Amino acid sequence: MAMRVMKQRKKERWTQKLHEMYQDLDKQQRGHISMEKMAEVYRIYKVDFDEAAVKKLLDANGNISKEKFIQFGLDSKLLDLTNRDTSRPDEDEPKKGKPDNQQRRQKSGKPKQSGGFLCSCLGKNETEEEKEVDRIEAAFRKFDTDGDGQLDWDEFRQATKGMDPEQARRIFERCDKGGDNKISLEEFRATAGGN
Repeated sequence: MAMRVMKQRKKERWTQKLHEMYQDLDKQQRGHISMEKMAEVYRIYKVDFDEAAVKKLLDANGNISKEKFIQFGLDSKLLDLTNRDTSRPDEDEPKKGKPDNQQRRQKSGKPKQSGGFLCSCLGKNETEEEKEVDRIEAAFRKFDTDGDGQLDWDEFRQATKGMDPEQARRIFERCDKGGDNKISLEEFRATAGGN
């Protein structure tokens, strides 16, 4: 009984978070988003994006509704960070069919640990370092108001509006290791994590 209640609560949290994600993606409140925006979310969360399955959910204009986005997110366990392998396959490696997330975790050889939903309580068995990484990613996603997976100067300035503009600019430039006037999650994590 307790496990069923816990699973139901997790599903409710995930549904709420997916709803919030969808609202962020559908800024013009059109009631649909493009497949490209959905693919970007999966890229950011490092979850395999099954384009063929998504194409079946598209409307006549090639868009996906909120209900279908949420259901697909739940079915594909988009927000399940438990045992997520965050490494990306080498681009030079030949692809032998896409392994599912479970297969990637098994190949990684990483021990099973208690994970957590990005914006909820973290699992008790996580290390302090893993908790810090989750907080860094949560902060990045909060600052990334347009949801493109990059922080531009305007987004960074909005997030640091209480800070001296010159100091904010120095921090932005320190984070922007690629020099493209945008900060990726990896750049943000490297700087915020003290690396």
